[in-house]
Amino acid sequence: MVRQVLWQSVLFAWLRLSFASSKSFVLDSIDRFEHCAFEIVMVDDRPWNRISLNNAPYWVSAAVVNFAYAQRFGYDFTFVRPQLGDDSGTYPGWHKVMYIAERLRSQRRAVPVGPQQCSWLVYMDGDAFVREQGLPLPFFLSSLASRYRGFSDATGAVFAAEHKLDWTNLTRGALPENDPEAPFLNTGVFLTRADAPHAGGTSTAVRLFDAWLDAAAHVVHRRLWTSWPGEQGILSELVRPGSYPEAQSQAKRSKWLRKSVLVVNLTEMNSPWGRFIQHSWGRKATETFLRSQALGDALLRAGLAEPATFASFVREVQSMTVHWDVWPYFSGTS
Repeated sequence: MVRQVLWQSVLFAWLRLSFASSKSFVLDSIDRFEHCAFEIVMVDDRPWNRISLNNAPYWVSAAVVNFAYAQRFGYDFTFVRPQLGDDSGTYPGWHKVMYIAERLRSQRRAVPVGPQQCSWLVYMDGDAFVREQGLPLPFFLSSLASRYRGFSDATGAVFAAEHKLDWTNLTRGALPENDPEAPFLNTGVFLTRADAPHAGGTSTAVRLFDAWLDAAAHVVHRRLWTSWPGEQGILSELVRPGSYPEAQSQAKRSKWLRKSVLVVNLTEMNSPWGRFIQHSWGRKATETFLRSQALGDALLRAGLAEPATFASFVREVQSMTVHWDVWPYFSGTS
């Protein structure tokens, strides 16, 4: 840990020198995040059986890459395996919302713990991974803060919005699907600040996730409890009314919601084109091939493409896995 802290301090010093001439870039805000606490969280209930470098499913490879990144910078890492019990009918996308909501409630007041100035959770689905293994999270957040005017100390979460990208395929190679059904706020990757201040003391993030679940409990089309776009559709309509009318809810919408969520471009962190975090979504053959290729490249770049090293990281992730009992949130909703 001491070596990681020293290495990170050297990296921050180098970054400051590298961008010293760019007053409008990240230098004005990097100190704002340098002493924050960070935790990477993944929630996935798919099996980890007979795992080796050559046959590992993508959700295992992504977990290994993300754990290696967390270890590099001394961040906490939590891999959650939902225990479904009597709640097998809920759409799996809701599990992360419920888990994060539960975690946030455990730190109910907007007061940082210890010497850290803030506390962030970084969530990634099983098909998402950190591409920029050499850059710390404070640098990424500083970059966003310098380029998006809506980023403030009251920002409770950061999501990316889906939209169609226009391009010329210069390589004439395979490309993933790029025609979203709606401008969804994609929930495959997001950041939430556990202690973002809000009037009354309860953090903005707690209020956001409570409002998200409340909107779901009172949604008109209850198929969103059990099928796609599930949590994604409801969040999108909650934060951006009119973006997905099928997710309209009878729950009261708070005026502060839109200001509490920073929406960024999908090329930042939540798509197959994500620069900092890549989210290799999709089920079609082309998308499956591209995801496999992207994760293979990520393992190689991170120095994890040697069988013994990969196996060692798999064991470490398995040893720290949290088995979490899913609470049947929707079953008791009338």
